Amino acid sequence: MPKVALADTLVDWDSLIAAARRRVAKHPEIMPVLEVLESLRDRSKALRAECQSLQARRQAATQELNQAREEGQESARRLRSILKSALGTQNEALVEFNVRPRRPYGPRKKRSRG
Repeated sequence: MPKVALADTLVDWDSLIAAARRRVAKHPEIMPVLEVLESLRDRSKALRAECQSLQARRQAATQELNQAREEGQESARRLRSILKSALGTQNEALVEFNVRPRRPYGPRKKRSRG
């Protein structure tokens, strides 16, 4: 099926329905198919509106998610900072909170071979 914009399809259907309505008196056999086409056109318009609404809701939810994530990251930073202050910067328990403890610098001890 060739890719055609939904708006173009709906415009085509609207003009076809209008033209068929003018001819229904002379050709009553088109009435059942005309009613089906009108029903599908109305359903398509409703579904398009629902898609647009869902897209707007998705964008809003994405924005809220990003904001909540940023606030959560800031809260996590604050919590880690408080824990670091409370436990001390060299406490090995900081590893439990994904914080690297400050370890002493200096020359490395030589390994004994043997």
